Amino acid sequence: MKKILKYISLLAGVAFLTAACSQSDIDGNASEEMGTLRLSVNIGGSRADAYNALDRSIMRVYKIENGEEKLIRKYQPATEAPGDFYLVAGSYRIKVEAGDQSQATFTNKSYYGELDVDIEPQQTVLKEVVCPTTNIGVKVVFDQTILDKMDPGFKAYVSAIDTFSKTEAENGSVPTLKYTENATGYYLLPEDVHNLSWGFYSSSTELGSVSKTGVIPTPESGNLYTLTFKYSKTPNGYLYGDAQVTVRVDQDGEIHEDPFIFSPQPTIKGDGFDINSVIGFNTDDISFAVSSVQALSGISIKANDETIQVLSDGALLPEAAAKGISYTKTDDNSGKLSLGGTFFSTFAGGIHEVEFTMTDVAQAEGTGKARIATPGLTDLAVYDLWLNTADFQVIVTDPAHTNVKVRYRERECLAESPAFGEWKTVAAVAGADYTYTAQATDFAADRDYEYQLLINDAETGEIHNFSTATGVQLPNAGFETWTNSKTWYPCSADEIGSNGMGTGYTGFWGTGNPGANAAGIVVTEPADDPRPGSTGTKSALLKTQSAFGVIAAGNLFIGAFGGVHHITKGDVYMGRPFTFNARPKAITFWYKGTVGSGDKARFFICMGKWSSYHKIDTNDQSTFFDPKQESLPEGPIYGYGDWLNETSVGDWTKIVIPITYRSDEMPNYLMVTASASYRGDYMEGNKESRMYIDDIEFVY
Repeated sequence: MKKILKYISLLAGVAFLTAACSQSDIDGNASEEMGTLRLSVNIGGSRADAYNALDRSIMRVYKIENGEEKLIRKYQPATEAPGDFYLVAGSYRIKVEAGDQSQATFTNKSYYGELDVDIEPQQTVLKEVVCPTTNIGVKVVFDQTILDKMDPGFKAYVSAIDTFSKTEAENGSVPTLKYTENATGYYLLPEDVHNLSWGFYSSSTELGSVSKTGVIPTPESGNLYTLTFKYSKTPNGYLYGDAQVTVRVDQDGEIHEDPFIFSPQPTIKGDGFDINSVIGFNTDDISFAVSSVQALSGISIKANDETIQVLSDGALLPEAAAKGISYTKTDDNSGKLSLGGTFFSTFAGGIHEVEFTMTDVAQAEGTGKARIATPGLTDLAVYDLWLNTADFQVIVTDPAHTNVKVRYRERECLAESPAFGEWKTVAAVAGADYTYTAQATDFAADRDYEYQLLINDAETGEIHNFSTATGVQLPNAGFETWTNSKTWYPCSADEIGSNGMGTGYTGFWGTGNPGANAAGIVVTEPADDPRPGSTGTKSALLKTQSAFGVIAAGNLFIGAFGGVHHITKGDVYMGRPFTFNARPKAITFWYKGTVGSGDKARFFICMGKWSSYHKIDTNDQSTFFDPKQESLPEGPIYGYGDWLNETSVGDWTKIVIPITYRSDEMPNYLMVTASASYRGDYMEGNKESRMYIDDIEFVY
């Protein structure tokens, strides 16, 4: 690259003359021994500038005789020189100075040039005097790494002195410029000064105070020296040792590097955007600026679980170009990396993370990440089967698209969904990061749905499919697992505990058998009589019986028998912690049985936000409760369902109990109770009452 010089040119022409004159007639009379010098003075740059070097210029004309200079004319400013003047044939030297000779300045550059010219009689001579700047240029560049890592207030000084002194720089005793941002300054070295010196000062919350000094040795007039300050994290994480400044000297297209300041790993940033924010892809390429102090060697990209090698030995690979990736090289150390439509063509609608890895020729490795939004429907990821909501998310990167909707429907016809086949459409609301959200309010568990994007009411893109999770069910709800240990327990042997009672009993279902066992009776037991179509071989039989003249109802409940007291009385721990993944709308079970005279069979469900199980003391009727009541001492009741039956049923029958909810809050405890005699807590019932139960199931 050719160095551009601002210069003063002197165009000299010597015309043929016929008259003679003496030395004293230099400005006016001509002879055969003389010529005419026509002079124009020009300097590069705008005349509108506040500073014009020619306003502070001197032109000197010397006659050369016997190798010695003899001053014959001086013009100050140089623009005062006459348009025409005469010179006797001979040798001359023209010297031009321009500028105010500032030793340190951001604006007032100085220039100097000289020209030797021979004037011969009756000849025309055309010459140009080139006056390059006499300043030493110093360009200071604060890399983005300085802006990112250092606190505001960092600065650099450059002084026309051999060894840097911060004190002298700040008190003005030596020619100095202070740089607080990227800028170029100009220097003239004082007599007996051979170097330019510099100092860099900053502070960082992470690194503390940072200071560095150095010199630009024996700089040459007319050259531009670039000081690039970059942060580098050395192996030990501090700005010591290997941390350095790079001084670039630009001279006639050559770049000489001397080690001085901070060498970082390769870095990447958004080209015109913050790489830490989400950038949307529409039609234009998304570009990134890559830079490194050492020459870049390799770049790789990871996206959608695929790693693509982009650069190898500094060259773009054909396979990367084929995928819509381009790299425009600025120099060996930097360039622009661009991702185009072909690259994003395989991206589904959504916000995607793209990872970059850059290496330089010294094997230093830098990384970066970008989040890029690509248009379209995203996979359904946000849904709440307790609230029965689903949030359809749409990425819209075209600002012209504002009418955004989503339509959806069930893919299979269900008995409780008579509207099967009809699309339901919901409007999408714009949010952050190019994301629109449309909410459905009737999503249920164990369903298959399909949904599609509408832009300006037109079908856009493919139909997406989604299946909701299967709602959780009760364990051992078919009552296939039993253990006989002195009495029957509806659980495995390791769940019984030491005595089958209290907190030591960990089975999900409990019965009154541990208490009835003392009287030699069993109120609940397995029956080899499953409901028709069952995959199991058993059901639960609840038998109301009498012992010591006291009625003991056949019962089955979620919880544990707590213990016996007052001989015929007992404690019952009702309810266990339960985690729902969806909201059931009903509970079903299969039933058959005999209802004794004056008696009723009962089945109820109750759920709430409780601190623990609810303890019933059959000797204390204040502990009894109705599932329809709003709360227990342990907390509120959110949902309930109750079934009472006074009619004997000889055949297996499916019973459906709707669940009524008082709150949208999700419960943490569940209570389900079945009893052959509905007033069993009160020791009332008919010992002829029998209740068979099988396959309890939530309906979602």
